[in-house]
Amino acid sequence: MEISSASQGDTRELMELWDICFPGDGAFRSFFFSEIYDPSSALVCREGGKIGAMLHIIPMEIELLGDRLKLGYIYGVGTHPEERGRGLAAKLVDTALFRLNMARVPLCALVPQEESLFGYYARFGFSPRFRLRRTEIARRVDPDYSIRQAGIGDIGELDAIYEKAFEGLAHMKRSKEHWRLLLMEAERAGGGAVIAESGGGAKGFAVYNEQERMVIVSEAVGLDRAARDAAACAALEAAGADSGIIYLPAKGDDPAGSFPFGAVRIVNAARVLEAYAKGRPSDERAFALADSYCPWNSRAYRLHGGGVTQPEENAGPDVIGPEELCGIVFSNENGSAPYMNLMHD
Repeated sequence: MEISSASQGDTRELMELWDICFPGDGAFRSFFFSEIYDPSSALVCREGGKIGAMLHIIPMEIELLGDRLKLGYIYGVGTHPEERGRGLAAKLVDTALFRLNMARVPLCALVPQEESLFGYYARFGFSPRFRLRRTEIARRVDPDYSIRQAGIGDIGELDAIYEKAFEGLAHMKRSKEHWRLLLMEAERAGGGAVIAESGGGAKGFAVYNEQERMVIVSEAVGLDRAARDAAACAALEAAGADSGIIYLPAKGDDPAGSFPFGAVRIVNAARVLEAYAKGRPSDERAFALADSYCPWNSRAYRLHGGGVTQPEENAGPDVIGPEELCGIVFSNENGSAPYMNLMHD
């Protein structure tokens, strides 16, 4: 079994494999391969000229403690039913981690298709640090806000609200292309986006779609709670619904009020710890990291004075794994959790 990057000639076969692995949404498959797919960022397992498994990596960035880090978003991992049980997906993930490190991409993340798969990806060192809350919402009108539909021309305003709302928190960055794609996805799913304005400026937005005759406000963000709620309710009105479901950022690590949405994996510990130490100079500690899937990370580290060193021997008592390291780096402050949403999931 050979693992390699995909080629332009593999597109049709990969689309067929997608339909087998993820049946029921041919429209999204067409959207993905026309708008997102990049052969150079896709890995395939091939044997006898036939593709048995695939994995896609979408380049993204994340803000962590004021630093902007590259992140590889692992997406669309699928194995042909006849090839399952051979560990092909594991080999693809292992190869993806190696390639990301060689490309100096210090982090990767994914959104498992099912909650049970968080356990599978934990074996590779992925930690479910990104959580969301799901709750019901009823439509109401806030007279303090005017509402308008949002489109491609509003990406600058949408991103300004998004960045201001998550300022100081670990969150996925969104390029203009990411915004364009998520707006297209919402419209494809029978929804769209709205902006709530007050005092002459945009204060909040909501992205919504329809699933099984239920209106889903997949994201609502505002400069304050009133603006967020006004945008969310406006989304219901735009969809002609009196109520719906809304997804909101989690409050810290509250497992009772949230659910795991995405998992993150530290690919290059030295680079991530450099950002962490600079952002939290008061955190001084020493530990050794044992990382079997990214063995280049396995060594001692010491955080001191806003910097990180790699001593020959561990100066502290702790030996930790990659999931524990994620727990340190993505620890919550002020009751707020790291944020990830609208990841083409």
